[in-house]
Amino acid sequence: MANIEEAFVAHLISDPTIKSLIEYETGKFDIYPILVPPEKISDVEYAITYTLIAGNEDSFLDIQFPMFQFNAIGNTYAKAKELANAIKNSLIRFKGLLGNERDVKYIWKTGEVQLYDEDSEKYFMPIDLKFKYKGDSFNS
Repeated sequence: MANIEEAFVAHLISDPTIKSLIEYETGKFDIYPILVPPEKISDVEYAITYTLIAGNEDSFLDIQFPMFQFNAIGNTYAKAKELANAIKNSLIRFKGLLGNERDVKYIWKTGEVQLYDEDSEKYFMPIDLKFKYKGDSFNS
C-alpha cells in the first residue's frame, strides 16, 4: 500500500484540471517534497511542493491525522492562484481512495496565505491541509 505522500502525489498528477495546467511528462512541472531544487526554480512555470507540518495520530483507534502544507508556485500571480485553486478543488473534502490506494475519510483546509519571493521572482500560495485516514502511519 502506498504511503499518504505517494497517494496524494498520484492523485494530484492524475487530476484533470491540474493536468490541463501543466505538462508533467515534459518536465515543465513537478511535485517536490519540501522545495523546488534551486537549479530548477528559475525555469518553473508551475510547481507544487509539499511538507509535513504536523503528524498526529490516535494509535488506539488506528487513525492518522497528518497535516501537510501544499505550496502552489507560479511565475505569475494568476498562475499560482489558478494552481492553488486546482489543488484545493482536488483535495478539500475528498473522501475515498486517494491515488487509488489510501482510504481517506476526509481532507480539510486549515489555512492558506499568498506570498511573493523577490529572489526567485515567483508567487507562492501555501495551503495547509489536514488528512484523516485509518491505517498505517503517514511515514510508512
